[in-house]
Amino acid sequence: MEHPVFCTNLYGEVLELYREGFIRLHPDIIKIWGDNGYGKMCTRRQGNHDARVPSLPGKDDSGKHGVYYHISFHDLQAASHITTLPNPVDFVNKELTHAWEAGIREYWIINSSNIRPHVYYLDALRKMWYGAVVSDESHSREFAGEYFYSDRDIAGCLKSYARSLLSYGKETDQKAGEQFYNYCVRLLARQFILDKNQTADDLIWLTGQIPLYRQAAHIQDILSRGMESIEKYFLMCRETGSRLSGAQKVLFESTVLLQARVHRDCCRGALFFCRGFLLLESACFQKGFYLLGRSAECFESADSSLRQAEYGVWKGFYENDCLTDIRFTAYMVRTLMRTVRILGDDSRMADWYEDFVRPKEDRKVRLLAITDHHMTDDELFEAMKQAAETKGWDG
Repeated sequence: MEHPVFCTNLYGEVLELYREGFIRLHPDIIKIWGDNGYGKMCTRRQGNHDARVPSLPGKDDSGKHGVYYHISFHDLQAASHITTLPNPVDFVNKELTHAWEAGIREYWIINSSNIRPHVYYLDALRKMWYGAVVSDESHSREFAGEYFYSDRDIAGCLKSYARSLLSYGKETDQKAGEQFYNYCVRLLARQFILDKNQTADDLIWLTGQIPLYRQAAHIQDILSRGMESIEKYFLMCRETGSRLSGAQKVLFESTVLLQARVHRDCCRGALFFCRGFLLLESACFQKGFYLLGRSAECFESADSSLRQAEYGVWKGFYENDCLTDIRFTAYMVRTLMRTVRILGDDSRMADWYEDFVRPKEDRKVRLLAITDHHMTDDELFEAMKQAAETKGWDG
């Protein structure tokens, strides 16, 4: 090739090394600057390290520049992979406008992952590349008209999405995708089983170096602050869907409403989990077991919603949900339930059966063993549901 073109990605720790002068590049090499996975033009968080070094060319950065921008991201922490980017179009427009003004004009590389959940932002970036100034107000209205054959209420749902999601930190870009709920739960469950007296190291990025139960309380506080707005958004989308019909209804409910449902069910599941988890500190095992069961049901509901949104060419689309893997979150919660039952029940695994299954009048006489087959965790959880209301466990 007579005039080869070379480029290099200034991403993560590479950008830090470049800024500190450890890496020098020929001026003809195109430097690619990346966002942090959440739309902010700074270095990504890696594990518990979050330097947030600005990722834009400076006055001494000569040559040509490109950008690697995430519409979908995966970090085993809080990213959005099967749901839409959790930051507003206004925010994305501002970041990429700054990038353009800083000299990033050679090309844009857009990480769009699996396309279907991310068309809304891909269309926004298409407009930006051609010089348009986009906003949540204008883009939601135009996209609703082109993609859903025009509906003002749908535009309202699109515009309200990012502003309805929870924030997990102080920075404007620190909004939670569906991985936040799932990975927080799995990491807490795993650490309890390994050693409940130790901090979950993989959550230090979020909570700091604090004991495990305090980590769970910190996460519960984040979830509690965001649950109300997520629930309102879900109801808004459900109401909008109820007024649609035909192909428009199917498309809306399998995209916009689906994502609202995933956030609502996963956030509820994570909240139930934290409530149950924190009860384990005081050895309140029965109620803890029950609330963990409620958590597993919520994650299973979210996974079921993905399957129900598959039709036609989309059949099997979510089958390879392996990066977030909502069904595995439910599995991990039920794994912790098994541990809790072993810790809380008696050595013959009969006390909880006596408490929730045997008729009250028969409980005066205790046998050495139960007179039925031992119940599975799922069967025992179903029995607990019958008593949950009278015990006030759902309140």
